[in-house]
This record gives sequence, structure tokens and C-alpha cells, in this order.
Amino acid sequence: MPVLDDRVFPVAQVQQAAPTLVGYIDQVLFWYEGLTNWAPLLPNAPPSVPKGTAFQLAVAWVNQSNVNIRGNVGLTITRPDGTQLTPAATGQQDQVAAPGNGWIVAFGPVTLDQVGAYQGRAVLSGVQA
Repeated sequence: MPVLDDRVFPVAQVQQAAPTLVGYIDQVLFWYEGLTNWAPLLPNAPPSVPKGTAFQLAVAWVNQSNVNIRGNVGLTITRPDGTQLTPAATGQQDQVAAPGNGWIVAFGPVTLDQVGAYQGRAVLSGVQA
């Protein structure tokens, strides 16, 4: 039988799916002079400390992805007057965590120099490692 038509055509383009990166902040810890150990920061029961206290926070995060993640925690603390402090990470920032694991990122001390309630915000970001 003679060929009446002969075509080459695209069928599909298969792409590698990008992994979904999932992580969460598990816990925030605090420490100041006079405590024997780091303690969990409880949202409904923040510690009462004297004015002028040097106060430190640490943020624990966990990788829930199925790939390794290099995590980064940003921390801001808002004073009672609305001004913000951004303490620098002093340990375990930008570390790689395997699935199901994580790190505790410690931050340098800030001086609580105003009377009133302070607010904190931690933001976890990450990339596949």
C-alpha cells in the first residue's frame, strides 16, 4: 500500500516537578541573666523581666519536606513604642536539615529598655539544598 501522509508531531513534554518545600517554626526559646537554662516562650504567658534586661531568643524550626532544606530564620522584635529591633543570628543560621529534622537558630541579646509589652515575629524561609 502506498504512503499517503507521513507526519512527525510533538506528543508531550515531560518536566521534573519541583519539590514542595515545607517547614515550620516549632518553638521559640528565651534566656536572660539569672536563668539556669533556656526556657520555652509561651504565647499566653510571656516572662516578666526588669527594664534594662539583656534578653535572648532562639527559634527552632523543622523541615517537613521530602528533600533537604537550607533554612533561614528572620527575627524582629517590636518595642512598646513601635520601633523594631532585628537581632543578628549568632548560631545555626542557614544550616541544611534533612526531612524530619531541623535546627535551633540563636540570636544575639537585645536590651529591653522600655516598660510595656514587646512583640516578636519569626519568619522561616528556605531553599532546596
